[in-house]
Amino acid sequence: MVIRTNLLSTDDKTTDEKPLTLSPLQANVLWNYPTLDSFSKLYIPGGQMDLEWCPSVATVFKIIFSFRICAAMWSVISDCDEVYNYWEPLHLFLYGTGFQTWEYSPIYAIRSYLYILLHYGPAIMLKKIFLNKSSVFITMRCMLGLFNVCAEIKMYEALCSRFGNGIARTYIVLTSLSSGMFIASCAFLPSSFSMSANLFAIAAYINEEWFLAILFTGLSALISWPFAAVLGLPIVLEMLIVQPRKLAFTFCNYALICGSAIVTALIVVDSYYFDF
Repeated sequence: MVIRTNLLSTDDKTTDEKPLTLSPLQANVLWNYPTLDSFSKLYIPGGQMDLEWCPSVATVFKIIFSFRICAAMWSVISDCDEVYNYWEPLHLFLYGTGFQTWEYSPIYAIRSYLYILLHYGPAIMLKKIFLNKSSVFITMRCMLGLFNVCAEIKMYEALCSRFGNGIARTYIVLTSLSSGMFIASCAFLPSSFSMSANLFAIAAYINEEWFLAILFTGLSALISWPFAAVLGLPIVLEMLIVQPRKLAFTFCNYALICGSAIVTALIVVDSYYFDF
């Protein structure tokens, strides 16, 4: 008895065989039909293939802003510098009285009044709305938290578009439950402003929005915290070392524009308030 199998035989081909057809997903991936608005991601060749679930921007905003509102209302001020170096000068601008620390003394002048003035505009409007100082104080902390939320939303969108929905989803979980973000997001400190500004800068860097990346890096380093300039190193390396022919002139142009504008504002404001 002979047992015959056709599993490995190539002689018994049927005439009704048809080529395999592509699924709708396969027919629209990046390598078959390239589109200008479909960026490749970290582990995914095309944005259309990233099928992992991720919350909408509106949902993410509600989640993070809820944590920031809680921080504004119940988080304590853990740094005396926040009180005497920033809330007191702002109180001086709003109500005409306030303590002066040695950092803001004209003898030393190591702090810039420009950072205070960035918050004076919203604060003066809140003063006209609310009758008591406590309401102005809490609402200002809420606005600081809102600024941080906008930065985190920008980062979330950048991670979704260039790294993947799963990575962006993990980022939202970590930043929402972070005790450090809870405390720092509503703090009236240059380091907290620098944190949010660098979130904007890194998100712009991921999306290759070079002007915004350089602008927010300059705001972070020149107005708030000079040590944060090191976070702009990847942007410098990308534009001057990795892609010098394409981006070197752009970097010099944008850096000159942003740097000149920020330094001019610093000189004008501090010369006036320190009476130089």
